[in-house]
Amino acid sequence: ASGAVVRKFVGSAERGINRAAWNLRTDASKTPRLEPPAEERFTPQGPEVLPGTYTVRIKAGKAEDSTTVEVLADPRTTIPQSDRQAKFDLIKKVSQRLEVAAEAVDRIVAYRKVIDAVLAQAKGRSDDRVKTLRADAEKLRKKLSSVADRFIEEPNRVQGITRNPNTVSVKLGSVLGSLRSSWDPPTSTQITNLRHAEALLESALKEFNKVFREKKLPSKITK
Repeated sequence: ASGAVVRKFVGSAERGINRAAWNLRTDASKTPRLEPPAEERFTPQGPEVLPGTYTVRIKAGKAEDSTTVEVLADPRTTIPQSDRQAKFDLIKKVSQRLEVAAEAVDRIVAYRKVIDAVLAQAKGRSDDRVKTLRADAEKLRKKLSSVADRFIEEPNRVQGITRNPNTVSVKLGSVLGSLRSSWDPPTSTQITNLRHAEALLESALKEFNKVFREKKLPSKITK
């Protein structure tokens, strides 16, 4: 969309001449994570932008300047713009699905922290109310872990070098990697694989919504 930010990164701002290079790629979509990513100078990158005119804005303190650049298609290729657009649009669709999965995983991670806090407060207490609360909390945590497994694999559950190939993250990531491998129009195999991944996402979301509709635990224990 016109005016939409496609890439943002931080460069050096020392006295004198500074250089920052844009590799003509967009920012990457958010992906499911169980741990926050390490702080990076550049945000993860997405696909190459389509040929066209782009505005580059540079900020340093209160100073700001802008100019336009023309991105041209690789002259060594003869891929029609319509095919490039179809591929780019499908990549955006897969990226949006990954962001939906990422939001679900973020909510699971946040709620597991609430449960851990409840269990920490209950530690060492043995009255009947706390025992019941502890049992409910542990039961719900297992349910959340089971749902999380539908979206992304827990690092500490990996055995050997074989990962679970049937998580939403892996399925959608595989489709995205395939689409980003070239600017050729989407293939029937890629479209079919996306449908399978979307069906897996829909199933995982149904289980997610079912768990989150259930009675929630209190965020703290009172005397």
